[in-house]
Amino acid sequence: METQAVFEQFALLTGLGEQEAGKYRPLCENARAQVMGIAKPDIGTAGELVLCSAAAALAFYRWALLRAAAGAENGFAVGDVRVTKHAADVDTARTLWRESEAAAAPYLNDTQFVFERI
Repeated sequence: METQAVFEQFALLTGLGEQEAGKYRPLCENARAQVMGIAKPDIGTAGELVLCSAAAALAFYRWALLRAAAGAENGFAVGDVRVTKHAADVDTARTLWRESEAAAAPYLNDTQFVFERI
């Protein structure tokens, strides 16, 4: 999976232009590395596509967290009415990441299972 493919999907999710999204390329690189770090070997083309989407969703989630932590808002005003909204809804981004992670599960090693003695 190429970082560029993750970056392009990330840019689509954020709605940022290529130049603006470029500042967040390290998020994409990190998300790609994390997903590939737990990927099973020989996942094939279909697996790469799913993992690419998962990495982009993870980068998007982290971007949403950064924006929320910085207090970034988008909004507009019409007369006395002002509408503001966080640039990215963190809960929605988290849901997207969890759904992408679930879709990628067949291509990932299970890192959350622990067998312990009772």
